[in-house]
Order: sequence, then structure tokens, then C-alpha cells
Amino acid sequence: MLSTIGRSSTGQLASVTLATSFVRSLALRPAARSRFSAPGIYKPATQAIRGLTSTATSRPKKAPATTKKPATASAKKTPTSVAKKPAAKAKATATTKGRVKPKAKATGKTKAKAKVKKARPAKKKPARKPLSEERKRMLERQSLKKLALFAEPKTRPVTTRTVFSSQGLKGVTGGRSEVTSMMTTLAREYKTLPANEMQRLKTLSDQNKLANASDYKAWTESLPVQDVYDANLARRTLKNKFDYPKGSLKLIKDDRLPKRPPQPYSLFMKARWASGEFTEIRRTEGLQGFKRISLQVSTEWKALTAAERQPYVDLAQAEHERLLKSTNNVVVPKYSRSKSP
Repeated sequence: MLSTIGRSSTGQLASVTLATSFVRSLALRPAARSRFSAPGIYKPATQAIRGLTSTATSRPKKAPATTKKPATASAKKTPTSVAKKPAAKAKATATTKGRVKPKAKATGKTKAKAKVKKARPAKKKPARKPLSEERKRMLERQSLKKLALFAEPKTRPVTTRTVFSSQGLKGVTGGRSEVTSMMTTLAREYKTLPANEMQRLKTLSDQNKLANASDYKAWTESLPVQDVYDANLARRTLKNKFDYPKGSLKLIKDDRLPKRPPQPYSLFMKARWASGEFTEIRRTEGLQGFKRISLQVSTEWKALTAAERQPYVDLAQAEHERLLKSTNNVVVPKYSRSKSP
């Protein structure tokens, strides 16, 4: 009996030891693989064995059939909840957009502020270079030419010779050489004209004179008196300063223009001529005597004191005021405008 019991117990013990050794070998093989397959894990063998045994024991518990259904149900429910959340967010964004719109419709102050922010500072213009003296003279000349009113009406021929030449040159359309040759032939023909043809040309020239005078008067009367006066001043300045135009100075003749008041020096010269002291010199010497008398009077004027000149200054001032009253306060040049010697 005891021998049989001992045999059976030893057999059981051997089977148990074999089973345990087999399990240990199984447990050690994956542990060694996991230790070298997973980088960065360097645990002791005992810890790895415990982790593998725990995972081996816990795997069957996580996959029961009963626990899968609630998980599926919960998984099915969660997408709806997740799907509903974006809708809520969309509604929230829609409401927020609707609330933001009044902010976009800001008052005029906010708009003005925004515009002020966007406004850029104005760029500074580069400083202009100073004008040269030649440029200044050119601009002055241009302004004086505009004031001078050179656009006068065209005049007709006023002599018998010019009337005859203008009639003969009407059909000529050639160049300068042809015109000069035609003028020479017309000059020869003019010398041989009969008396009746000369009388006809004389009547035409007189008619042209009258037509020119009426056209000129109409042109001057169409301009203000002040413009005519300023035009004559501009013409004098152009002639004295720029020698324009060439030839003699031609001023605008207008009966409405006031007469120039006398200067103190001209009044003194008039008084010296009225004295009769220079009558004999003017009669005997002619133009040379006139020049000598003028030079003598100018030296006498320069030698006068301020008290001796004052009577002539008062006379010139009184004449100037009289002209102002007679011309309805039209601009009249002052007596001190011209230079005295």
C-alpha cells in the first residue's frame, strides 16, 4: 500500500514539475523575443515574465461576448453625439456670425477711424529750383506782351500806290521771287496810269482810311479804359527794356484815356521858355540851339533846392487831381511817375 501510494505521489510530482518547466519555457521564449523586439525596453527577466503572464491571463477576460454588445452600443451612440456636436458648433457659429454683423455696421466714428488709419501721409513735393535771370526776363516779356494788346484790327491800304499793288497781287500764288517780279512790273505800270485811274485809286484810298478809323475806334471802345491804359504802359516797358517791337513805339489811341498830368520839371521848363530868354538862340541855332537850351535848363533844375521846387510840385499835384475828377476816377498816371533830370 505504501509503496503504491509513494509511486503515485512521485508520478504526480513528476508531472507537475514537467508542466511547470514547460510553462516556464513558454513564458521565457516570448519574453526574450519581446525584450529584443521592442526598442528601449530593458527590464529584468522577472518583470518581463510577470508582465507576459499578466497579459496572458487578462486577454481572455477582455473579449467576452456579453461585454462586446454594450461596447458596440456605446460605439454606435458616440458617433451620433460626436456628429451632433459639429451641428451645435455650426449653430453657434451662425449665431455668432449674426451677432457680429451689428459690429460690422459700426457708426460713422469707427468708419472714420478706420479711414484715418488707412490714410497715408502726403508725399512732400520736391523744392523747385530758383529761376535764372534769363528765365525771369522771358516770363516778364511774355506777360507784358499779353497786356500790350497787339491784336489790333487789320488795316486796308490807304495810298493810291498800295491800293494799286494790292489789286494787282490778288491772283498771285507763287513764292517770293514771283511776288518781287510782279511788284516790279506793277511799279512800271503805276507810272503810266491815266488820270481817271488815279482818281479812282484816290477815292478807294480815302474810303479805306475811313473804314480803318471806324474799325479801330470800335475795337478800342470794346475794351475797358483801364485795359487800354495798362496796354500802353506795357508797350512802353517792352520798347524801353526789350526793344520790342522793332521800329518806333506805337501806342493805342483812345479819346477816353485821360491826359498825362504835367511833371514838375516840365512846368519849370515851360516857365523858362515863357521867359523869352532862349528865343534868339532857338531862331539862330535851330536844333543845336534846342539841345543846348534843354541841357542848360536841366542843370538849372538840378541846382534848385527843395523849397524852390515846391511850387512846381504843388502845381503838378493840383493838375493831377483835376484830371482825376474830370475822368470819373479813371486811373491817371501820377506826376512823379516819369523821371525828372
